[in-house]
Amino acid sequence: MKTLDKILRPTEEDRAWSNREIKKFIHCSDGTKIPAEVDWSIIKHTREMKRVARGKNYQRVKVVDAYPGSGKTSWAIEYMNTHQERQQFIYITPFLDECQRIVDFCDAKFVQPEYGRNRSKLDHITELIEKGYNIASTHSLFRKFDSHIRKLLATRNYTLIIDESLGVVDNIEISDYKKKSELISKNDLNVLLDLGLVTVGKDGTLATDSMFKGFDSHRDFTELVSRKELYFDTSSLVWTFPVNIFTEGLFKKVYLLTYQFEYQIQAWYYKSHGVQYDKYDVVMVNGNYEIVKNRGEQTDRAFREMFRQLVNIYDKDNLNAIGDPGRLENKRMIDNALSKQWYHRHPEKHKQITNNIVNYFNNIVKSVGNTRIWTCFKDNKNTIKSKELSVKNWLPVNCRATNEFGDRTALAYPVNRYLNPSMIRFFHNKDVEIDSDGFALAELIQWIMRSAIRNGKSVNLYIPSHRMRHLLLDWIDGKI
Repeated sequence: MKTLDKILRPTEEDRAWSNREIKKFIHCSDGTKIPAEVDWSIIKHTREMKRVARGKNYQRVKVVDAYPGSGKTSWAIEYMNTHQERQQFIYITPFLDECQRIVDFCDAKFVQPEYGRNRSKLDHITELIEKGYNIASTHSLFRKFDSHIRKLLATRNYTLIIDESLGVVDNIEISDYKKKSELISKNDLNVLLDLGLVTVGKDGTLATDSMFKGFDSHRDFTELVSRKELYFDTSSLVWTFPVNIFTEGLFKKVYLLTYQFEYQIQAWYYKSHGVQYDKYDVVMVNGNYEIVKNRGEQTDRAFREMFRQLVNIYDKDNLNAIGDPGRLENKRMIDNALSKQWYHRHPEKHKQITNNIVNYFNNIVKSVGNTRIWTCFKDNKNTIKSKELSVKNWLPVNCRATNEFGDRTALAYPVNRYLNPSMIRFFHNKDVEIDSDGFALAELIQWIMRSAIRNGKSVNLYIPSHRMRHLLLDWIDGKI
């Protein structure tokens, strides 16, 4: 009886097999599933066949889930240095300076995509993949990978390493009338729906008639719909990253370096698409970093204890009152103070937030400018900043994977993080359970870890949101 192993490494006798014979092995005795839509006549005897044959249920993403500063990036650099002769790498990170770190510290030559005359960065990275270069690039460029790049990757031998979770699901606001930066307007979308040129599936997926090519003004929208990357919510669109990057064996291996993965959008995205993954820790063995199967509570307990010892949380009522829960007409308490909607609804309180942060920095912890970092939602940055609260010390609420502020000891976090309601409905429609409090806590911890605490130094934290402050305290105490 012929085996799957012989399909993947055929002898001369095996090369005479017909497509029909090969398709008998789509469901193999060892549980491996080969995608039924594969064009066997083209690829059955190429080196890509082994990876394609792995299928959606075979390839598992390796999630290195370890706290910030534990050595994930150092492990990745050591791994790439010791495997450079047998593998090519694509390293993806949020920031350009982290790309440069890979270029500087890896023994193998890494190249960053650059703009050129009549050439975009996407064009350049396509050329680099064609030539088999090791590549260091950003999340934003990776999210633009098109079908041509994906086909190229299937013919190469790349290992993908992603530093921190990608923005794999995004909420896209749309207005009644199309703005220049928007994909489409509500009015235009309603016309397409009424005419049946675009339809909405049971899970909200937008689809279009294959004969409909769209309009020039909506070319990007039509392209995304044709790739089934857009979902329709009551007042917005939801975009999702093409999951076949992770499910079609385009990479020899896929690693994701992060912390508290189960609380992240990418974990819920994987679950909604059936992408399987295993979690690992980073450990030091004989002076070298290695990854081992995740030990969970053991390492997290030590990390929480570090927070207990090094984070001084301001707990006085005078500056924290602005973040206390509000009372609705039915006397039910709602803890949404300092949320994104709250900032939008209470512009008259922005000045008080500024004064509170300045008071905390100047009078409570007596810090100076180059020891501070503060945050707020990006839309409110210009109304919160002041002469005494420099935008140079502002750090986005979702900041990760940068060491630039590792000397800062005075922190102000006047925000209350919630998931966008459209995002919640999107995952609910896919029967994926999410944890809004876990998401908020994970984002907060990542932000704090941009500061001097990652270098073992004590930091002072002003966090006026009652909800966020108590999530952090409960986590430190091991209650969540």
